[in-house]
Parts: sequence; structure tokens; C-alpha cells
Amino acid sequence: MKALGASQANVTARAICAKIPRNTRTISPRGFITSMATAHYSKGKRWVDVGDVIVYPTVPAETGQKITEAVQKILAKKAFPIILGGDHSITFPVIRAYDVPLTVVHIDAHLDTWNGAKGNLDHASWVLRVAKLPSVKKIVQLGMRGIANDPEAAGNAKALGTKVVTGEEIHRRGVSAALDAIPRSENIYVTFDVDSMDPTLAPGTGTLEPGGLSFAEIDELMQGIPKKGKLVGLDIVEVNPYRDPSGRTAQTAIRLMVDLLGAAFH
Repeated sequence: MKALGASQANVTARAICAKIPRNTRTISPRGFITSMATAHYSKGKRWVDVGDVIVYPTVPAETGQKITEAVQKILAKKAFPIILGGDHSITFPVIRAYDVPLTVVHIDAHLDTWNGAKGNLDHASWVLRVAKLPSVKKIVQLGMRGIANDPEAAGNAKALGTKVVTGEEIHRRGVSAALDAIPRSENIYVTFDVDSMDPTLAPGTGTLEPGGLSFAEIDELMQGIPKKGKLVGLDIVEVNPYRDPSGRTAQTAIRLMVDLLGAAFH
């Protein structure tokens, strides 16, 4: 398993995003310690931190290309990529590195299907680009909520044919509603935006929405995803350490990562 730090520069609060992978690394040992079964999860597995992708602040397309090349190198080693963002726009260059059929499981408060500026890749429109990649066969969007998901975003998601299960539906019907929406798949890539969690649990993010998923709900979801197919990659995005001096956002995200990987590789 290889951890890679990746940030984009063409985003809101760009100076903050560049520091996020470092912050998540710093907090991650605490997250690992909280999982009593970590020794079992990681037994026989080798973890490698391969550093950060170089960011080109004035040439975001070049940053994206470097992210794609870095992930391609990890995949060429038959290793499992764990990408620490960073803005959610990094998911497009990450997934672009894959040449196998993928089901993308997108856990987020927002659909990220807005049109955006012409030719621009940002955290609110990356799904539109991912959907056009030949490797992507299905996109499942889980945990969406809030008034930001306007008719434009909802209409674009419908046009793309994504399967959406809202946060309200998960609260009402249980995590099984989300897991049932994920088809049996040859390969699954998970992109996890921390704003899918309730702000009381994860205040350290840029676009807070009340009524988010609880730790128990997301943890059950994470542990259920590998039962649907082979997990081939993961990114954790939108952590903003300046909004959370306690560090609990990053700590909780890393704990969820550990439980997902434990379910996939135990």
C-alpha cells in the first residue's frame, strides 16, 4: 500500500490545500492507534509513503498530469494507492491513471456535477470529467444533502446516469440503502470527501452542511463496500486543518480509512 499526497492549486483556499496531505500524515498515527484491530488489519502488509506530488500553482493541468503519472507508477508496482488530498478535483487525474473497468463510489455531501467554468477543473465539477473516462463504468454517489445540490447539479447527475442515495435516505432506511445501490463490480475506487460527515464530527472542511452522516453510518458503509468487489484505490479529500485545531477531522478520516482497508485486505 502506498500513500501519496496530492493537492491542486486552482481551488478555493489554495494555500490551505497545499498543506493538507502533511496534516493528515501528522495526525494519522493517532487514528491508527484508536483502531484496536489495526495489528490484525495490517499484518503482512507493507506501507510506504511516497511523498507529495509537485504543485504548479499557475499551471493546474501540469499538476494534474503529475498526479496521474505518480498514480500510474504506483499501479505499475502492483501496489494499492491511497491518495491524501487536497481539493476534490484531484480525483479526476487519479482515476485517469487506471486502465481497468471501475465502479466509482463517491461519498460526499455534494454531487460535484456543476458545469463550472469552461475548460476549468475544480472541486465542484470533477464528476463530469470522470464520467467521460473510458475506464469508468458506473458512478454511485452516497450521502448527498443540502440546498447546494441545486437543479443544475441534480440535472447533470441524472444525465450522467449516476446512482444517488442521499444522506436523508441513509438516515431513514439505514446504511443498507447505500450498499444496495453499489453493484457487484470487478473493481471499486472510493473517493471520500470528509464533508459527508456531520460537522459536529468533522468541522475541518470548507463546505459544511448540517445533517451529515455519523461515524457509525460511514464506518458500516466503509466496511461493507469491499463485499461488492475488489477495492483498487482510495482518496481522502477536502480536509481543512485550519478549521479544526483539534485535528479530529483528519483523525476520524484516517480511522475510517483503516476500517475500509481492514475490510478489504484482512
